Amino acid sequence: MLDGQASDLRVFALGTDRAGGMATAAQILGGAGTGPGEFQRPTALSVGRDGLVGVFESTGRVHLFGRSREGELEHRTTFQFRMDIEDGCILGHHLVVTGLHSEHSGVVHLFSTAGEWVRSFGRFYDTDNPWVSETIERSLVTCLEGSDEILVAPLFLPEARKYDVLGNLLWWTEFDGLRPIYLAETADGMVGVGTPEDGYHGTIGVTGDVDGGIAILQVGFITRERRESGSDPEISTYVLAADTGEGALLGRDFGRIRDIDGKGAVLSRGVPFPTLRVITWPPSVRQP
Repeated sequence: MLDGQASDLRVFALGTDRAGGMATAAQILGGAGTGPGEFQRPTALSVGRDGLVGVFESTGRVHLFGRSREGELEHRTTFQFRMDIEDGCILGHHLVVTGLHSEHSGVVHLFSTAGEWVRSFGRFYDTDNPWVSETIERSLVTCLEGSDEILVAPLFLPEARKYDVLGNLLWWTEFDGLRPIYLAETADGMVGVGTPEDGYHGTIGVTGDVDGGIAILQVGFITRERRESGSDPEISTYVLAADTGEGALLGRDFGRIRDIDGKGAVLSRGVPFPTLRVITWPPSVRQP
């Protein structure tokens, strides 16, 4: 679990907490700071299939952790990329990040796990104004391990896309009935952003399970009252076929789905206090 408020990474052993109780972290790593393995504004956490753990910072730093011989998590290396990172994940031997890169255009940027730039791709809005592009193309990303494919969902556009690691667009799904933010280009070329008084929709999560063949997009309806009170947004959860992008609204207010695979799912809620919930599928629906 990545704790952005405390700026640390906490490792829990599943099955050690009591039902409805409080689990105790087996390890706490990181902490606020600028040194290797220390965090400033951490924004994303990802675990690769080989056990490599990545913590992504909005400042452009990426920290990688791996297992020691004793089985504990330990810091391996830290990279500083010349970009602002919105989100990130690990896909095989690639680090996949979204954000504004100072040298490479596109929404999605691939680096090797050795820190070398590989390629950039993805444009969601046709404009020559970098401020407009930076605002409207802010995106969340998740890596579909085992398929070399990537799910990308813009924060402020009602859509989701799937790419392969070469940058080929595999499908693009738009969602109807969502209320966007206001976006306008000012006379000096800057961007003005406004939010409707009666609320707007914004993407808050994207994940998927390649073995189960599903992709999940979660959209929050954010109102002034909920924002001022610190309440969680009303969440709409869409389930899509991972191979085609076709799908439908599953329901509302499940909580945020942080991860899902053939064994179960991890959900979270922010109020009345931050909570993680681990769900295990019954044996009859588990994937191999």
